[in-house]
Amino acid sequence: MVNKNTKTIFKNATAIIGDEMEVVKNIDIQIIDGKITQISKDIDITDTKIIDGERLILCPSFINAHLHLDDSAITDIGVGQSLEELVFPGGVREKITSVSKDDLKSSIKASVHKIILGGTAVVCSFCESGVEGVKNVKESIDLDLKSILIGRFKSKFPYESKVEDLLKVADGFAPGFIKDISEEDFKNLSQRILNSGGFVAMHSLESKNLPVENFYKAVDYLNPKFLVHLVQAGQKEIDYLVNKNIGVVCCQRGNSITGVGVPPILSLLEKGIVVALGTDNVFLNSTNMFREMEFTSRLLRGVSKNASAIDSKTVLKMATINGAKVLGLDDNYGSISVGKKANIIAFSMESDSFFRSADVISAIVHRAGTDDIREVYLKGKPYNSK
Repeated sequence: MVNKNTKTIFKNATAIIGDEMEVVKNIDIQIIDGKITQISKDIDITDTKIIDGERLILCPSFINAHLHLDDSAITDIGVGQSLEELVFPGGVREKITSVSKDDLKSSIKASVHKIILGGTAVVCSFCESGVEGVKNVKESIDLDLKSILIGRFKSKFPYESKVEDLLKVADGFAPGFIKDISEEDFKNLSQRILNSGGFVAMHSLESKNLPVENFYKAVDYLNPKFLVHLVQAGQKEIDYLVNKNIGVVCCQRGNSITGVGVPPILSLLEKGIVVALGTDNVFLNSTNMFREMEFTSRLLRGVSKNASAIDSKTVLKMATINGAKVLGLDDNYGSISVGKKANIIAFSMESDSFFRSADVISAIVHRAGTDDIREVYLKGKPYNSK
């Protein structure tokens, strides 16, 4: 493991550089104190730990911008049932809350370990069960993984405890059942969240059985940092988001397994809205961002009947820099850039997925997996060697 204040250089690597994800060959990347300090050719290697990058492909670590870590305890339950049967009050998901706290925490820890080994350095997890739910997730997360935790309550408004108490342990708040909240209560709730130093992020337009008015109420009164899903969004709703600086996280596999539909990613991107990817509920979907990217790319080309509807670089951005932008972390995360954390996936150029590939980014999106990873670096330190 790299010691603090040690200078490390990846020498002569092929790397995907910058927010625009440009593939650069024979490049050196210098890391000091966990941050990227220089990217150029022939960096001085005096007093430096050298990592031979000649047979490596360096990619920015993934950002899983929406998942539910606290439903890791029971997986593959309820497949084939509707969204309402799965996650609405009284649904299948509530069975997961019946497990012991120890079992819940151990399952979250197992998910987190797998997440990191799969190349993800940042997650945003929605946490059920209020303050206790957030604490359960927070206590189970490896400190090497950057986590944004969004708290939710089980009950309808006015909720079972104070939003202020929740935001003492959570980064943000996800209000539920907003159709039952009045305009006056919305404004009061928004001010309380702001005063507590938190922000709003929430599911929106996922189910066709919920009124579209919920979307407008959320945008108008709560000023969310980002919205998740937007499967049922039409052009009117998409146009409404333009210039409001609200990001969107889409979960293609999650929406497909529950049968709710396909989010309008192409229309969102066309309007300049920042779109990121998430893997959604652990009990239904793996946390594998390779699978999420591949499924997204293939599905969008298929449903649009247009092979060029989206390019591989855009999909990779959705799994990296776009996630950082949506979460407000792009100053430090999301790309291999000077000044950012050295969170890097080092792929073996000799693995089956890359050995014959003519397009590195397409290989990452459509072909690669965890077996192709030589090492995962978090803040410049190799995670596998811990």
